Amino acid sequence: MADLFSSADQSNDGDDMATAAWKRRISQLEEEVEALQTSQQKKLGFAVAGHCIRRLVSLTARVEDLVGESDWHMCLDDFEGQHTKERVLESRDAPKLANIFKELNKGADSARGDDAASLKSVVVQWLMSADPEEPALRPDENDGRGFDHELTGHLLCLVDYDWWRADHHAAIHDCHPDFLVTTYSWPTFLYENELFDPNNPADGLFNGKLLVEAFKQIFTSPTLVLKMDDEPSPRKCQRRDKRCTHSHVASLLGMKSVCPHAVAYAAVQVVDGEFNYEDFYNNIIDFFEDAETPDDKNTI
Repeated sequence: MADLFSSADQSNDGDDMATAAWKRRISQLEEEVEALQTSQQKKLGFAVAGHCIRRLVSLTARVEDLVGESDWHMCLDDFEGQHTKERVLESRDAPKLANIFKELNKGADSARGDDAASLKSVVVQWLMSADPEEPALRPDENDGRGFDHELTGHLLCLVDYDWWRADHHAAIHDCHPDFLVTTYSWPTFLYENELFDPNNPADGLFNGKLLVEAFKQIFTSPTLVLKMDDEPSPRKCQRRDKRCTHSHVASLLGMKSVCPHAVAYAAVQVVDGEFNYEDFYNNIIDFFEDAETPDDKNTI
């Protein structure tokens, strides 16, 4: 009888040990899942931050260059001379920092492509619905756009020229030296109602409908762009409406107001391929940042 109880006790001990082992294994798996989720959340955070860098900080700079520049300015501000640029960079956890830079640059590199893809078709829809000029633009084709189409040519034409004058039109197409399209003047689409006042060049600048719609497409929910101007904003998104998002880009980026870099970024997305986009971007930034008088700042 004693042997029977002893065998039963051993069996129970074995079951308890197996149960404890499974509990430990489950606990380990839960910790691994939590660590994986945390890692994925960090990567998602880096991707969002990378998008932020392109949209709100710099059009082309690599993250490590931005950090190096910031460190260098910090060294210049260190009047006691305790740091140098090399020491500031070397004082950090280099492997971990390199991985962070990699994820941030990956997010930054994807930003322009993502935004260009989202704008490609909707810009054509906006233009064709407002002015169905023949031949019709097609969202899936790049040919026949830019200065090869009457409508887009007019929008891209610099305010120094008159697109509707036959001689100006022909000269622009022929790349006449007196009618070169450069980044040192503003294209027509930047102006409200596409009207330029030579006596007040800042009037209506950066209020053009195409620029405003592109800005909204990039930084706010597409639903807000597609609704009519006289329609109230929807209180909540319907599940079946795939255009709705839980948080639009401006919210994710923490934008509280429109900044010069965001305006320049949206403008570049509209004209990319027609101008030297980096110079165009920088010229817009300079326009905002070089305002000196109170009147200039109020106008901007």
